[in-house]
Amino acid sequence: PVEAGLGLAAEDQRAALAAGAMPILARALRGETLAESELEIVVERPDGTRKHVLAHPETLKNDQGQIIGAINCLYDITANKQAEAAMRASEALLKEELDDVNRLQAISSQLIHEGNLDILYRQILDAAIAMMRSDMGSMQMLYPEKNALRLLASKGFDPASVAFWEWVRADSN
Repeated sequence: PVEAGLGLAAEDQRAALAAGAMPILARALRGETLAESELEIVVERPDGTRKHVLAHPETLKNDQGQIIGAINCLYDITANKQAEAAMRASEALLKEELDDVNRLQAISSQLIHEGNLDILYRQILDAAIAMMRSDMGSMQMLYPEKNALRLLASKGFDPASVAFWEWVRADSN
């Protein structure tokens, strides 16, 4: 059950007090001004799950301005924190994808201006390996008149394997 006005279930309130809400309330009672970063608390519930809560302590004053008590409201901001983490992960992935697109664009520009195909093949393969987050890779071209694939570029393979795979006939076992 949620206690009236606190926004947290009773077990979460107890966990919040254990995690640091009590010192926040005590500081508010002393008249201290707290930074927003100091008001965020990670609460571990009895079942081991964690919640992020935002404490909002307010002092109660009498007519003479003397502190006579306090109210501390705790707001569950776990969903916000999870959304922020997901956004950061999405931004990182988007940056990686943009880097990959920029790499391919640079290679395509070189294709137009350079005549050294071996260098271009290696660059295309390097870009493909980076985009696929692979450790190794190879690039072949089909020669229909020979009914075979020719190895154009490779990375990460043993030299003997590279030599073996230089030509692969379509009808070979």
